[in-house]
Amino acid sequence: MIQAYKQITFCENKKRVSLLEKFKLHLNTYLNNLKHHYEGGLTENIKAKEEHKEINKLIDDACSYIDAIPSIVGIIDENNYLTRGLDICQQNLIDRSHFYKSLVNMTERAIAIYKKDSRRAKERTYNPLFWIVLLIDSLVSLPFETLGRVGFNQKKIETSFAGKLLKYIFYVVYYLILAVVTHVFINFLIKTGYLSKS
Repeated sequence: MIQAYKQITFCENKKRVSLLEKFKLHLNTYLNNLKHHYEGGLTENIKAKEEHKEINKLIDDACSYIDAIPSIVGIIDENNYLTRGLDICQQNLIDRSHFYKSLVNMTERAIAIYKKDSRRAKERTYNPLFWIVLLIDSLVSLPFETLGRVGFNQKKIETSFAGKLLKYIFYVVYYLILAVVTHVFINFLIKTGYLSKS
């Protein structure tokens, strides 16, 4: 699973903002180049067709960056709105235009949230504790990511009761290991004289 927006570095934050701004520009250009015809339907002009190709290149990353913000799609996207939207919008232009308008709104909100979190992302990047927590998060997620790679539904397993329980156990185990390693390291520094016992 992609990291939530509050768990990313400044560089990652900047990368996501840049891609989402580019994505929003393509969406708006596409929507502005749809033509209404007299029967009430829509048609794409040449520019819209070009923009649709560009949107298809960015849509997977853009949707995952939007999905990384719980306040936009919910803590768990239970209705799979983004996935369903991608399926629906392939079928006809009216559905596509509605979905893309909705995506513009979600993209604008995501950009605003990432920009607002930019200062915190900078603080996180220079905080050694952030990197320790990030490492533990990666270790906890590793078994679920492995299951996802072999074909299981990673998101479903991770958000199930058993998945949450396993994650909790993994976190407890890794933080206990971290506490032991820290204790041993401090004792080593005291014994070698690098740290005085107060």
